[in-house]
Amino acid sequence: MYSSEKLAAGYNMIPNLVWSVIHLTPITVYCFTEMDRVWVYIFLGLSVLAAFVPNRFFDRMQLSKTTKFYRKLGILTVRRFSQDGDMINRLIRKKYPEHRIIRGYKNREAYIQRTYFYERFHFIVLVFMLAASVYAFLQFDYWWALTFIISNILYNIYPMFLQQYNRMRIEMLVKRQNT
Repeated sequence: MYSSEKLAAGYNMIPNLVWSVIHLTPITVYCFTEMDRVWVYIFLGLSVLAAFVPNRFFDRMQLSKTTKFYRKLGILTVRRFSQDGDMINRLIRKKYPEHRIIRGYKNREAYIQRTYFYERFHFIVLVFMLAASVYAFLQFDYWWALTFIISNILYNIYPMFLQQYNRMRIEMLVKRQNT
């Protein structure tokens, strides 16, 4: 592992931890204090099933074929503050100017698979949070339901869009190199 990769791993823990604490704390509190345990287990089971969807499912879920669409949704702001995002890379390149996330063809393929992995993770959490939102709504816990919906958008949907955007950017770079 390159020294810049070790530094990136350390730096990437910061946004992961911050975003996870902000968005997963409310649902954790709700599940342990307000939700019947049987429903927690049912929702966890549904979420685990979401782990087995194939990559082509995520390809079909892609909202647009253009990066411009995602930029209009504000994806560049998300990218700035996310794992392997602009802020993290800027910090790493101060010490290691040669640092690159993608270092060649083989690494590019691994990066694309990693985007599917991240998108799948957020889809699993999205399914759980969506189920919990419906449960909270049906229990007349509207404040909790709204909190989960907002967290779902910020913690899951936008990161899923970011992975779709990242794959499109890689595909565009490959096409440019091949022409």
